[in-house]
Amino acid sequence: MANEDRRMGVRVDGFTRFWLAAIGVLLVLLVIGLWGQVGWPERGVRAAEPFVDASAQRKAILEAQEKTNGKLDQLIQLFRSGEAKVQGISPSVEGEGKARVEGHGEKDKTK
Repeated sequence: MANEDRRMGVRVDGFTRFWLAAIGVLLVLLVIGLWGQVGWPERGVRAAEPFVDASAQRKAILEAQEKTNGKLDQLIQLFRSGEAKVQGISPSVEGEGKARVEGHGEKDKTK
């Protein structure tokens, strides 16, 4: 085995060299900007204050829950009285199942 001096090199064309230099410059500017906060807003990003008025938040949640409970009570009353009825139909072979909801005020005519 001969001790040969082999050199391996890579040729880079002008287009690639230009874009590599541009990326390098942008990376350097980014590092300098992040390090020194140059050009960034001074106020920064603040976290939201989670407990501004906890009692008002609880009150709003309870009011929303009471509204929802009232609506659920109305639905239960409609279903129990028979004014509203939900009928489910099993899916056909093609997988196209449809459900029909009889609306408020309609009576079941099969009775």
